Amino acid sequence: MLSGGRPWQPAFSPDTEIEAFVQSEFGAVDLGDARLNRRVRKVAAAMARDPSWSIPHAAGSRAATKATYRLFSHPAADQEKLVEGHLQATAVRARQETTVLAVGDTTYLNYSHHPRTRGLGKIGTRTQQADLQGFLVHNTLAVTASGHRVLGLLHQQILVREAFQEAGEDSRQIRQRPRESQKWLTPIRPVLERLGPSCRPIFVYDREGDVFEVVEEIQDGGARFVIRASVNRRLDAGGETRQYLFDAIAAEPVRAHTEVPLRAGGGRPARTARLALRAASCNLLPPKSRGRAGAPRRVNVVLAREETPPAGVEPLEWLLLTSEPIGTGDEIVAVLGHYGGRWKVEEFHKALKTGCRLEKRELETRERLESLLGLMSVIAWRLLALRDAARQDPPAPVQPALTETQCRILQRLDASLAGQATARAYLVAIAKLGGFLGRKRDGEPGWITLWRGFSRLHDIEIGFNLSQSG
Repeated sequence: MLSGGRPWQPAFSPDTEIEAFVQSEFGAVDLGDARLNRRVRKVAAAMARDPSWSIPHAAGSRAATKATYRLFSHPAADQEKLVEGHLQATAVRARQETTVLAVGDTTYLNYSHHPRTRGLGKIGTRTQQADLQGFLVHNTLAVTASGHRVLGLLHQQILVREAFQEAGEDSRQIRQRPRESQKWLTPIRPVLERLGPSCRPIFVYDREGDVFEVVEEIQDGGARFVIRASVNRRLDAGGETRQYLFDAIAAEPVRAHTEVPLRAGGGRPARTARLALRAASCNLLPPKSRGRAGAPRRVNVVLAREETPPAGVEPLEWLLLTSEPIGTGDEIVAVLGHYGGRWKVEEFHKALKTGCRLEKRELETRERLESLLGLMSVIAWRLLALRDAARQDPPAPVQPALTETQCRILQRLDASLAGQATARAYLVAIAKLGGFLGRKRDGEPGWITLWRGFSRLHDIEIGFNLSQSG
């Protein structure tokens, strides 16, 4: 034994937990070949044991490595089919909740350091177009309205940008070019169809999703929304009066106050912002770019503004368009709570890029990377769910994702784990192996320190097992 006393015993083995995860999320995958279906589940189980491992390391043998590469190059194993079982499982989980958020956002996958990969597109901005290549992924996550637990993916779409808008293009040429803003519209109907009429989600979008057609599509589908506004839209104020959104909501009286904790980042310390809340209902006119064609859309609007920020700090301000009621102060605060769930999709993208090291993977074609993305996206969700479970309040028991040997190693390295340690205590101990200091001002461990810690823990475990076998 590595530590005195009786070591912690997992409720069931990590292999059993991983097998249950793989069956739940990949059991419905159908590539038209039973052997391929079994290979998907084997690869998913291997990658789930440590998402940061390379494919050869995870596969464990030369033959298994070759079989894994063949899987990702098989035409039947495309991204949509690999993620389909998980989308079905997510919908089942979502329908069991009272209120579900459908949180959408886009991330860039940068493969500029893989010049031999064929089929990549442009990413970044026009000034970077000679250097950056990869593709875009727009994810829609199911998140509980209460507690913001991530239930999984509801939709995933891949966008390959062939070129940037050229300087000097006229309005006709711009209209003929495929609109990237369609990515905000595309998931709405598939998500509603997948969830069914009994589950009408609240779509939560950041400023890039402030598209008039998005509001139309969501309202026409009988769903709900919270969208951060970016466009100072003209309102239907009646007659010849010109009234615009930003001025109208700013003129409303303060209806309530609330406090919002802000995470540290970008050299800024964590702090709590006190916000004054204003709210009103208004009719948004269709955009001028389409000749104001179409009916005005009735929406509620919430303005949250920090009135007394610290010296030298830009005040926090959110202007939100919503379908949700705003009759009381509690209802207005609830709208902010729903928007706060948007950060979960950013955490999911970090789990995908850092926790699963997706941009470090080297495959010969974009199509193979897309297939890998489908599989790793499900594993990234599991990684995020395990981390969030470790952070929950009240603290959860330690997750059975760690082997007994790993727990004993951590107990020997960190005396604070003696006794009934929680999952969060083990999470912090792993992060400390990756360089996390664990001081009060350090907040929660990030993905980089967690990945480094898990990698080091696996190396220590290998050494320990070798010493025991000798």
